[in-house]
Amino acid sequence: MDSAATILNHIALPFSVETDPDIFYSRILGFTEKYRFTLDSETAWEIFGLYIELPVIVMVKDELKMELFRVPFTENTALTHVCLTYHDTDTVSRQAEESGFRVVRAKRASGEVVFIRDGSNNIFELKRIQ
Repeated sequence: MDSAATILNHIALPFSVETDPDIFYSRILGFTEKYRFTLDSETAWEIFGLYIELPVIVMVKDELKMELFRVPFTENTALTHVCLTYHDTDTVSRQAEESGFRVVRAKRASGEVVFIRDGSNNIFELKRIQ
């Protein structure tokens, strides 16, 4: 691999709903927990401007790693989202709907686009592997 190549190491997202890692990320999206750690309040202040201890759950699916930061608040970042590809987006979106998560489907010239939100208001776009 070219040493100048850009490699995605992980995606970091906040979550405020305690059940999101188990129900949304594990059961619906198919991630598994790899490990947990806590970012101390001084380091969290230095990096993120938040003076709170941040528990973090690291989850993986295939080669994709997510760091889920437990926060005491829900913040909607409007356009920020993560796009994940699946062979069967219908099953994933149906599981999300059946579990009470918001699913938005939109028709586009290139086909249907599906967006789902977890309980903490993070947005995920689902694309079908062609």
